[in-house]
Amino acid sequence: MKKIHSLFYISLSLAFCWQSSSFADLPGPEAEIILKRPNRSFNHLQEFALEEEKIFVRKKNDPAAQWTEIQFEPGPLPFDIKADGANLMVRDAEGYLHYKKVLKEERSIRGVYSGTDISQTSKWKTQWYNLPVVRWIARWTTPNRADLRLRIPPDSQGWAVSHRGKYNRYFEDRQSKPRTLPLSFIISMRPHLSS
Repeated sequence: MKKIHSLFYISLSLAFCWQSSSFADLPGPEAEIILKRPNRSFNHLQEFALEEEKIFVRKKNDPAAQWTEIQFEPGPLPFDIKADGANLMVRDAEGYLHYKKVLKEERSIRGVYSGTDISQTSKWKTQWYNLPVVRWIARWTTPNRADLRLRIPPDSQGWAVSHRGKYNRYFEDRQSKPRTLPLSFIISMRPHLSS
């Protein structure tokens, strides 16, 4: 009888070890990601997870949705992730930011929003400064195109990228008036150095 119990526990532990792969560590279908963390993020239609240096996506608020891996470009491995609007941002192990569109957003003439998942087909980008004038100035004043990559300083305590997109077309100012702003904002928090 002891041999049967020992075999049972060994089988159970082997099954547990086998289950602790990337997919086993991802939230189950009933677990919604409600708090953004370095390895979990979401936008209004999708949830994202970073497990064992692999990035996964699934449809938000859908109990039948399965996690699907998003291929990351060759090079340094992903370190942490952020999602906002139609964009997924990844900081790699060397501190450089990569981003890709994960949604194709549209608004009808009547203002009805629709978003289509393109996370498997869109390409990763590492070059920033995409406004026409800024891009032209950056390319002519930067001797090495690799310098157009955005790097978060190693002593940063956090970072964020925000882009309103077509889902949230505006923000409200202090007088509660809608204001559109078609730009992205990048913020990096660094520790205060006292003298």
